[in-house]
Amino acid sequence: MVIPTKIKNTNNKPQLIAMIHVHTNNILQNNFYCDLFRVPEYTKKDLQTITDIRIKFNNLVKVTEEEYSLPLIKECRGSIFILERKETNELEKKVREIPFVKYLIERALKEAEIFTRNGINILCIENIGVPYFLDTSVPVEDLMILNIIAKEIRRVYPKVIHGVHTLISDIESIPIAIESEAYFI
Repeated sequence: MVIPTKIKNTNNKPQLIAMIHVHTNNILQNNFYCDLFRVPEYTKKDLQTITDIRIKFNNLVKVTEEEYSLPLIKECRGSIFILERKETNELEKKVREIPFVKYLIERALKEAEIFTRNGINILCIENIGVPYFLDTSVPVEDLMILNIIAKEIRRVYPKVIHGVHTLISDIESIPIAIESEAYFI
């Protein structure tokens, strides 16, 4: 993790933190939202890809939980981003190929560019539109897309201070923060 030696904060004045909202679930709940966000509508093939990835991800969580004998993995499924990096990188490659995911990545990078160009050097990446009424865990596709976007923000803007906020389960932010060298959750 890269720790800044000095964070610019003149005269101890408060600094703005810009939120980059990732609308994964709004889009997946209904193709109607695709029009609102100007996102390519997802296809049956895209949904099948997500379903296949979800199954592989959840199986990987089970195997990893048994292998490491860590019950925490069930509470923090994103920990396999670190523990099973090779396997999750392969799943992420497939997620990146989905047209609406490409759009979400591009949108996040455009927002980061606007914020940094205007002097905001602290960004927080957050999933939004999470269906709280469905479950108490973050959907797998949200975790994967947040992880991808957080790493892209770090790659493109290496000097930006960024954090990750995962709605529903703050513990799920920890491995994403580690993977993307975030400064806060």
